[in-house]
Amino acid sequence: MLKALLFLVFLASVNLSAAQAANAPARLALVLVNFSYASAADNLPGARRDGDEIERALKEPRLGFNVTVRHNQTRVQMQQEIETFYQALKQAGPEAIGFLYYAGHGASDANGTDNFLLPVDVADVTAAAPDSVGLGVRRITDRLAYLDQPKAVMIVIDACRT
Repeated sequence: MLKALLFLVFLASVNLSAAQAANAPARLALVLVNFSYASAADNLPGARRDGDEIERALKEPRLGFNVTVRHNQTRVQMQQEIETFYQALKQAGPEAIGFLYYAGHGASDANGTDNFLLPVDVADVTAAAPDSVGLGVRRITDRLAYLDQPKAVMIVIDACRT
């Protein structure tokens, strides 16, 4: 419920009229949803529902987001999608707005200094060494920090811990 409330606050802040949307800067969204993992015990049907809701909301014409959705990505695929998202934001110009959403399993490294997004090809999310199989959130945010182009980039990580 809190997640839905926070998202509604976000939507209210970016809501555009049809006239404004026609003249608005680029609004790019990447929605990554991992719900079907290598081990059936790790599957997350709720992540799929959450991702579908986020996708529907962002695709509302009055919001003006160009949405790319990817389901059940391997580590390499996730890296490629995030890189493509970075490049699209870079090319969109200084007024662009980005929105990155991830739903799926997450984990922390042994020191608790970084969080990791776990791809679907992880054999067992509870036994995985996240820093060797996952994508570090710090690396993602650091990379975005070097993009001085976008006006704003919002990142929502909806990752469960097993």
